Amino acid sequence: MGEDPFLYVDPGGHSWSTDGGQTWSTHEDIAAYGSLITYDDGTAGVLTRRERPHLVLDEAGIPLALTNGATLSPCTHPEACEEDYCFTALQKLNQD
Repeated sequence: MGEDPFLYVDPGGHSWSTDGGQTWSTHEDIAAYGSLITYDDGTAGVLTRRERPHLVLDEAGIPLALTNGATLSPCTHPEACEEDYCFTALQKLNQD
C-alpha cells in the first residue's frame, strides 16, 4: 500500500459480480485504481504518481468520485525531475 491510504467501509461485503452472479471477485483480485486516467473529452494520460486518495461521497455516503494528488510527467522522485509539480485529479467512479 502506498502513502496516505483511504479506507471506505461499505454497507455490504467485499465481493462483487459483474455478470449477474455467475462469477465473483474479491478485493484481492483487482487494484483500487491504476495509473491510467481518462478525461471527459476522451483523452487519457498516464500518471507517474498518484497519492493521497480520498473519496467524494454523496449525501447518503455513497462514493461518487476519487481524488488524488497526481503527476503526469515521467517523474518517480522529486530530485530526479526538472520540474516537480502535482495537481488534484478527480475521477468519476463507475456507478453501474
